[in-house]
Amino acid sequence: MAERKRLAAEKEARIEQLIEKLGDIALNDENPMARISASVHALNRLDGKPVATRRKENRKKTVEEMILEAAKPREKPTG
Repeated sequence: MAERKRLAAEKEARIEQLIEKLGDIALNDENPMARISASVHALNRLDGKPVATRRKENRKKTVEEMILEAAKPREKPTG
């Protein structure tokens, strides 16, 4: 029970830090689009909306396979 309370408190602290960082960006960033985006995301967090995540449901390779593929030396094209 104490562990759940601790984890909930840590989650709330992270959310507060995120909102504070987004507020800082919204007020101080030079890029106007970054300010707008940060404002929208901060308001979403304050409204209790979860952070949007993207998942590809049709992955055909595992992460390990992608890492191994990226590490392979590539052949130089001949022509």
